[in-house]
Amino acid sequence: LSRGGHQIVIVTTKPHWARTDTFRWLADHDVPTTEVHLSDRKSDVPCDVYLDDAPHVLEELVEHRPDSLTCRFVRPWNRPVEGATDVHDWAGFGELVGTYDRGRSLRSRH
Repeated sequence: LSRGGHQIVIVTTKPHWARTDTFRWLADHDVPTTEVHLSDRKSDVPCDVYLDDAPHVLEELVEHRPDSLTCRFVRPWNRPVEGATDVHDWAGFGELVGTYDRGRSLRSRH
């Protein structure tokens, strides 16, 4: 995604005691981001596309960011959320973001 020109924004909810570990994990895994938000309400951070695996967070994003694409990273511990698009792997997410981008560009020209 970053090589495709997308800005990667990390929005995470972490207790104060885990914040240092979060930044260390992002650095150790070379996550290509320059923007990290630690927030109890992820919808407070404006993004075009969201990816999450927690149903309560997905419901919040669908409700408060209706103009954004909200994606559920399908995992054994979560359930479908109305209004969220299911994503099963990183390749599928990348494809979806590419399709979403092309659709937005086409709409903005009309």
